[in-house]
Amino acid sequence: MSNPKVNLLPFADISNYVEGFDIVSTQGGGDGLVYVLLMNQIPERKRGMFVQSKLNQSYTYKVLIVTDQNIEEVVIWGQTFNYHYVQPLHDHLLLVGARCTNYRNEQFDLNAKVCDLDGNTIREFLLGDGIQSAQVTEKGTIWTSYFDEGVFGNYGWSDPIGSCGLLAWDEHGNKLYENHEADIADCYALNV
Repeated sequence: MSNPKVNLLPFADISNYVEGFDIVSTQGGGDGLVYVLLMNQIPERKRGMFVQSKLNQSYTYKVLIVTDQNIEEVVIWGQTFNYHYVQPLHDHLLLVGARCTNYRNEQFDLNAKVCDLDGNTIREFLLGDGIQSAQVTEKGTIWTSYFDEGVFGNYGWSDPIGSCGLLAWDEHGNKLYENHEADIADCYALNV
């Protein structure tokens, strides 16, 4: 069997856009574009391993919307929540934090933020703790998969939202689908 060589070529150069920022994640959107989430500084983890949800200071996020012809930049200033994923949501952006805390008495972090392309907040809602992946379909259905802490509970969640391992939501955070077919403890792969 031969070992053919494949030459990989970049389709976009984002180096001019990342100075002073760290890349948090890169994802494809349902629209076929590439979305890069950057932050002016990655926050330290609790005890070296747990991702914070709320942050002790404000940070600046930047979203790059990348095509082979163009790079659009959206700056989101003064954020005190730790976001990990970005997806297109119709004509807006959806930022999702992997972790959120339940403080009890109906007090919890809202870990989904919808922003316009000027970086202004449109709305926020809860998608649950322990999110492994977040993807949005072209029609605006938000799919979230959960890792073990989102399924079994942590960060104050004794009855976790992600206990079924896989959920679908509408663009306002209303639940559309909840997995009851498979026994999921960790859902590490998601493709919508």
